[in-house]
Amino acid sequence: KEPVDIVVANTMLAVPQNMIRSQKQRSSHTSQKLDLFASWPSMEGYSEETKGYFENPDDVSDLIFLAIEPRAMVYDMSGRLRPIYSRFFEGVGIIVPSGLVQQPLTSSAGFIDEDLYFDPSSPYPFVARCTRTQKNGLSSVCIRDIHLGKDLMMTYRFDKKLLMNWADLDRQVRKLGNQLKEL
Repeated sequence: KEPVDIVVANTMLAVPQNMIRSQKQRSSHTSQKLDLFASWPSMEGYSEETKGYFENPDDVSDLIFLAIEPRAMVYDMSGRLRPIYSRFFEGVGIIVPSGLVQQPLTSSAGFIDEDLYFDPSSPYPFVARCTRTQKNGLSSVCIRDIHLGKDLMMTYRFDKKLLMNWADLDRQVRKLGNQLKEL
């Protein structure tokens, strides 16, 4: 749990060692990309109490995978909803039990078996791309990227079942990102 200082895009981060995925990155250094993971819902790294989440390669449904890297785009996923993603909508979106709109994306644009999920009630909404339910028993995965300050972008990947808690999930991920900058 001891934090190490890691610089990404000229931003100093203090990252608990037990959240860093790669053993090689668990010391102070400068990096172009930092890969992390945390258990859900605690947002804690690996420990004796949470090791069950991390040690079962067949079930990662309670893990959040995060990547912090230099900001590469003007807009994060929320900002890309209307000007970019909306051009690739296919058919009509439906409101799902989480309150989000599930909008199929066209495969002709490279979105193979993917849907976009977004909050229709917000001017700057939660937006995530998710794979459709798999026939082979593999769980569906979602991805979302957000800006973390002016120089960083954080992409996080999670099991689709966590969309039921999308607001809390996004709040916790943002909180974690801001804490890493403040430690």
